[in-house]
Amino acid sequence: MNETQFYTLLGSLVFGGSDTLWKTFSSEEREELCRLARQRKLGTLFYRRLYKELPEPYAQEFGKLYRAAAARAMLELAERKRLFDLLAKERIRFAPIKGLDLAFRLYPDSALRPHVDWDILFHPDDIQRARLLLEANGWKPYGQYRDSNPGEHHFEPLYRHGLALEPHWTLPNVSNLTPRQLWENLKKDESGIYLLPPEWNLLLLIAHATSIDFRHVPPWKLLPDAGFLLQKETADWGKVRELATRHDVFSPDLFLGAWMEFFPAGMLPPEAEDPEAAALIHALGGAAHRLTKDPYEQLMNKPEKISVSWFKKRLNIYLHPHRMLRKYGIRKNSVPLFLWCVIKDFCGKTAAFFHFLFRKDPGSRSYYTLLDDLHALDCKRKSVRGEKA
Repeated sequence: MNETQFYTLLGSLVFGGSDTLWKTFSSEEREELCRLARQRKLGTLFYRRLYKELPEPYAQEFGKLYRAAAARAMLELAERKRLFDLLAKERIRFAPIKGLDLAFRLYPDSALRPHVDWDILFHPDDIQRARLLLEANGWKPYGQYRDSNPGEHHFEPLYRHGLALEPHWTLPNVSNLTPRQLWENLKKDESGIYLLPPEWNLLLLIAHATSIDFRHVPPWKLLPDAGFLLQKETADWGKVRELATRHDVFSPDLFLGAWMEFFPAGMLPPEAEDPEAAALIHALGGAAHRLTKDPYEQLMNKPEKISVSWFKKRLNIYLHPHRMLRKYGIRKNSVPLFLWCVIKDFCGKTAAFFHFLFRKDPGSRSYYTLLDDLHALDCKRKSVRGEKA
């Protein structure tokens, strides 16, 4: 069993034909595919498409996962409607993004798209009013601390009935973008909810997946998102490439093209099939397994110049007490506890800085070299496309 076979099957689960393809695998290959599905948290999708064909104990195990996910999705759907009705009643402009949009609008069954939080983008003129309205209706911050400072892309999360909501003021990991520029591109659906156009949705998917040095979202989670999106909506790939260049995001077609076996013929543009880029992306995936597990050691092995801005970026958490308290699991609003967290955190970071300053991890160095090569190739491809345009 190889990865190409796995992603070919995953594509058939999204686009159709999985029953026929499944029958071509031996019993040993089916066991291995189910093991990978369990490991990669795809049991609900496997059960939804292949429940009559799955071997035991996977049929029972995946069925249990699916029924639990379906029950949660029903509860979320009711809570989602209450929330959207509340916001609409107060004439607050908002757009569900990421999992909250994908699961309930683009997936054929919302139980197939698990998500740990709700991401909602608010209009810049409405976001403060929205936060007050949410808190007045039972959405509360973590613990007692109230933080009015915006983060890199959202204010502090709010919680209600086991759900977490992140009030976004912009899109995560998308550069050179003001909120007002973004809102000029949003469109209302028939129910009056604002939505990201497919080109912006693809941009966001890839920006999110390639954040944290291309390790934020694994391909087995990204590809179904992109697949169900492209199955329902038609994207202008020229505009997608233009947005990626303007907002400093890795080219979506180039990234998705590393898994051509997943997509039906003709769904991606011809430029997506780039053997050099695909080889680097897959090599990067393999090199990720050789990365040191220590996050501080990873950080110190990055080929970044240590500067004042480098330190500011790493110490920014101290300007956001709610993040610091949440990091250490403290709900109580306490200045002494906050100071204790700061001292503990700072001492840990300082010790790690000097410990790993001159210690070079070969696996990490190899990974970041491949990452630099991949970014350079993407820049080259964007430049060539720009000249042709």
